[in-house]
Amino acid sequence: MATELTSKAQLSNASMPLPQSTANAPFERINTITKSIQDNRDYRGLRLSNGMKVILVSDPTTDRSAAALSVAVGHLSDPLEIPGLAHLCEHMLFLGTEKYPKED
Repeated sequence: MATELTSKAQLSNASMPLPQSTANAPFERINTITKSIQDNRDYRGLRLSNGMKVILVSDPTTDRSAAALSVAVGHLSDPLEIPGLAHLCEHMLFLGTEKYPKED
């Protein structure tokens, strides 16, 4: 599979080959991240073996970390025989969090 860089600023580690020890890793590198020339953060894109796409961002100027999740699906993706499935999935994503620690 051919990969390409589409960023305005060359990513420093995007074209580096993976070490031999990770050649059979359960992910594939994605080298098509677009970023501004003024953006000094490092980005790495991955596609996991389950198909999930991940973007890792490294910013050495901060002392905090964060995570975010985007579920690109909605009610139009519901199977006809299970209406409301996407909405249920949305609620399941929050279950067990600080704001929603228990079932309703």
